[in-house]
Amino acid sequence: MIPAIVIHTHLLLSDWMGGRCFGPLILIRPSQRDRIALRAHELEHARQWWWLATPCLVLAVLFNALPLAQPVWPWSLSLGVLGLIVQAPLYLLLRSYRMWAEVRAYQVTLSYAPAGSAAAALERAAVSLASHYWLQISPSCARMLLEEGRQPWWRYWRVPRLRGREAGEGAPGK
Repeated sequence: MIPAIVIHTHLLLSDWMGGRCFGPLILIRPSQRDRIALRAHELEHARQWWWLATPCLVLAVLFNALPLAQPVWPWSLSLGVLGLIVQAPLYLLLRSYRMWAEVRAYQVTLSYAPAGSAAAALERAAVSLASHYWLQISPSCARMLLEEGRQPWWRYWRVPRLRGREAGEGAPGK
């Protein structure tokens, strides 16, 4: 069980999004409320947030519990706050972390696809992964990443970026 709050709303969701996760807060469109795969996708993002936040929060609590740490309590408080916000800069600034987070979440989504429509679901997920999230990858590259097993986030450093017109950046060679 992943601690999260799910709110059904249109707020803060782009037109193409069915849902969005901000730490333990999950926003899902009211029209998408019954999509179990979407909820599982967003819960995977909440799990990723907890995976980063929990060690920092535990260390902050332990430092505050130590009698010798009382003079440095602001530092342990800072460590706790860092745990709460560390995923946002990682997701926004590190393409490899963002790719890892989305590939894992889409793999969870695909695990809910009915056997007869698994290939179509994989294709839709690959196109969505390639066209959103600022990853600069092709749908075929996205499909390959989704078909692989779970990988550590640093493995995604080596995924090549699309260049020029393929990436929608204008003339070739830019």
